Amino acid sequence: MKKQLLFSFFTLFLLSFIGNSQTTFFEGFENTTGPSAAPSTTWTLGSGNWHVFQNSVGLTERWKINSGIATPPLVRTGENAAYINREEIGTGNTSEDYLATPLIPFAPNQILRFYNRTFTNGNQGTIYQIKISTAISSPTDPTSYVTIAEFTEEQLSTVFNIYTEKVIEIPSFYIGQQGYIAFVKKQTQPDDAISGDRWLIDDVSLEITCPTPSSLNISNVTFTSVDLSWNENGTATSWDILALPCGSAAPTSTITGWVLAPTNPFTLTGLSPGTCYTFYIRSVCTLDDFSLWSSSINVTTTFLPPSCGGNYLDSGQASANYSNNENSNITICPTTPGDVVSVTFTSFDIESNNDALYVFNGSTVAGLQISSTNGGGNVPGGLAGGYWGTTIPGPFTSSTPDGCLTFRFRSNATITNSGWIANVTCGPPPCTIETPTNVTVSNVNPTSINVSWDEYIYSGYQILTLPHNSPEPTESSTGFINANYTPFVVSGLSPNTCYDIYIRSYCDTNEFSPWSEVSSICTFDCSYFATCTYSIIATAFLDSNGNGIKEATETNFNLGNFNYTVNGSTPLYSSSSDGVITIPVLNSSNIYNVNFSIQNIFSPYYTCTTSYNNVTVDTVSGTTNLYFPVSNIASYTDVSEYISAESPRPGFSRNVYINYFNYSQVTIPTGTITFTKNNLETINSISQSGTVSTANGFTYNYTNLAPQEMRMIAINLQTPTIPTVNLGDLLTVSSSITPISNDIYPENNSYTLTQTVIGSYDPNEVYESHGPEIPINNFTSNDYLNYTITFENTGTANAEFIRIENLLSNKLNPSTIEMIGSSHNYDLKRENNKLTWFFYDIDLPPTSQNSTLSHGFVSYRIKPNPGYAIGDIIPNTASIFFDYNPPIITNTFNTEFVAPLNNLDFNSGNFIVYPNPANGLIQISLKNNSETIQNVTIFDVLGKIVKKVEAVNSNQTNINVSLLSSGVYMVEVITENNLKQVKKLVIK
Repeated sequence: MKKQLLFSFFTLFLLSFIGNSQTTFFEGFENTTGPSAAPSTTWTLGSGNWHVFQNSVGLTERWKINSGIATPPLVRTGENAAYINREEIGTGNTSEDYLATPLIPFAPNQILRFYNRTFTNGNQGTIYQIKISTAISSPTDPTSYVTIAEFTEEQLSTVFNIYTEKVIEIPSFYIGQQGYIAFVKKQTQPDDAISGDRWLIDDVSLEITCPTPSSLNISNVTFTSVDLSWNENGTATSWDILALPCGSAAPTSTITGWVLAPTNPFTLTGLSPGTCYTFYIRSVCTLDDFSLWSSSINVTTTFLPPSCGGNYLDSGQASANYSNNENSNITICPTTPGDVVSVTFTSFDIESNNDALYVFNGSTVAGLQISSTNGGGNVPGGLAGGYWGTTIPGPFTSSTPDGCLTFRFRSNATITNSGWIANVTCGPPPCTIETPTNVTVSNVNPTSINVSWDEYIYSGYQILTLPHNSPEPTESSTGFINANYTPFVVSGLSPNTCYDIYIRSYCDTNEFSPWSEVSSICTFDCSYFATCTYSIIATAFLDSNGNGIKEATETNFNLGNFNYTVNGSTPLYSSSSDGVITIPVLNSSNIYNVNFSIQNIFSPYYTCTTSYNNVTVDTVSGTTNLYFPVSNIASYTDVSEYISAESPRPGFSRNVYINYFNYSQVTIPTGTITFTKNNLETINSISQSGTVSTANGFTYNYTNLAPQEMRMIAINLQTPTIPTVNLGDLLTVSSSITPISNDIYPENNSYTLTQTVIGSYDPNEVYESHGPEIPINNFTSNDYLNYTITFENTGTANAEFIRIENLLSNKLNPSTIEMIGSSHNYDLKRENNKLTWFFYDIDLPPTSQNSTLSHGFVSYRIKPNPGYAIGDIIPNTASIFFDYNPPIITNTFNTEFVAPLNNLDFNSGNFIVYPNPANGLIQISLKNNSETIQNVTIFDVLGKIVKKVEAVNSNQTNINVSLLSSGVYMVEVITENNLKQVKKLVIK
């Protein structure tokens, strides 16, 4: 039950306090069952006799109590609240239901405070009024009441079904008088249906409070402050000042966010530029006694100048229009280097077609124009792309390195509009989602790499490293690392492993660019470059004075192999073109045993007995040098030559190289080289002058070939077009060198190279000199297979180092390998059947810079393991590494041992094509009945297969050529013994 306050009807003064305000009247509608029955208008309550009456419309409902229990509550405090229901009053009628207080004396600074709520959300058309009638009138006469406050349903309470406090100041007109205060619910019914809302009132009081300030005034408005002054109507010495955004609801007594002002006038700071505020003030009489909030006043703070955090306005600013005949430029730049300017318009009104604002990306009007779709219109100057009208353009953000935007405004001589207001912000460039380009890898280490790319504006990046030749990543791929800058160090990689690198950009976790093009790289340990901290350098030299010491005048010896073990493991074999090898030491505690052996063909003429056991590296200098003196024990003569060549292609020229070398201990004064080409190719040029042409090639007499000297002759051959040659044909060239008298190894005085005609050229390839097939009766246990591995730098920069890996077939005997020659100095290491050539510091130029010097090769010979038979195939494939790039995998060259063919004779006269010319069926038959046709293939003049018949297994066959277009074709016949001939066919 509420505390009840009893008042004398005519002598109601100070009886209780709320804070320090004086409560002169209070009613909570407790201890009552409602007003007296009609026609009586009296409702006797604790505060006196109230009055309940109407305007004679809608007599069914009248004010009463509501003590219901509901959520939200129907009663604010206690058990009862005053309540008026809605009712049917008829279309167009207006009801007014009054609840009036007892007679009340009105005093200065008096306020009415009450709490109320409604029942239905939204505006139902009900008007809620507070009225006053003086004592000279009848308290139940509706015409005697004057309205002092009026509310719609939406104005009455913040939330319709939650009790809201309302405070109303008693007008000063009534001070010193007595009167009645009425709560009036007014409703006009628009149609036949019942309308309007209900009204609940509780805890009504009258209080004497602190006087409310008046005449609030504002001056000296700046970007962030205003000066306020007012009239103090009491004795207060401090005040609360409240600044609310324009359009906010009127404040209540419990609102927060006010600022205490100890002086009048007072400067309020901390406001936002260009913002409309509604200001209120109230007096603080004591810590617990405040006046009502004053009447409000609206003011807009001024705008900042056009710089970061400021505003860009037209010449009329916020309160006036721009001027006629304007021609002005303004450039807005960021204050922090690296930031960019953004301009966002909040209002825009420029006379269409006659005035225009132009926007340029950068610090001048010469920058790239950010254009609208408007033409030139009638704007002075006639420049198209300006902005006009009332549609807000932009926003605009600079994308230039300086981060600036430039604006130009042009107006004509008539009509001006309100112009524009825009906010200027500066910050990091906006995120750009673009697929990263120009991805490069540098600073490659055994376990880390540097990755760089073309950076876009403040994107984040994700780097994905995958094993080389993995499937391309998808949008949902995982395992990436985040990178916010370039170059970025990717660590945690494995040594001697190849990777594919992908990068994508992102702006948040849901927006990603596509993955970049793959960039592949290999991580190698220091042994790849011979740059390890520790190493052993082994040198074989010709010890001419026999003292076992390497003299400056003594030459290195390269006709042998270094053999070594590491910690007693599998023996490793190494040789080099200069007689010096570098053994990388990956662990300084490793123990090495090293010796040197002479090649078999030279072992009768040289000897080396030096060997080193239990060798460890010198950790102070980082290098241990081992010298192997070689002694000459007999004189000899040996000249050698071999051929390397590009593969033949129909219609293209190719280079064939004769490499000849003097392995002797003395200069060869004179000798002759004889070169023999095949019958189909012709010689375009020879690099060596002084050659003598022959029917099938040339001879050349060389002179003064010094010991260990190598020379080379380049021959450019022209391969004919199809059908003179066809894809798969074999072309052979050969060469020989003299003198051979007293030559200790005549086998290396001649060389024959057979190659297959190919359709496309791959500069990185493997081939064997005998060609793809070797008649088994022409190959003995003393013969070698002669392999050449060629390479070419087709990149864009010099290759600093190159490595070739060649895993030998198990049908080859690795212990029989002997180097024939190479284009550059090398170190060769053999571990079991794996051969690895290292070209340190080769600095091979790209083909685009030097088409001749961009090539290289190694040639070696090796014996097959015993037991090869007809049908055995020996494959050979190499992997070529250029710098840090993944390997280029060469072709696989297959050598097949085939049956002897010496007793077979198959030429173009052995088969007949009839009829020829033809346009229907043709018959192909063999004249040699000992052979049968296996396959027939028809080519067009470009070498394209247009028809193929396989597994004929007969000495004749019929083929339908009616679908072939008119022209010339080539018919290739292959027999069961793999004999082949080609004839021309004409289709009519």
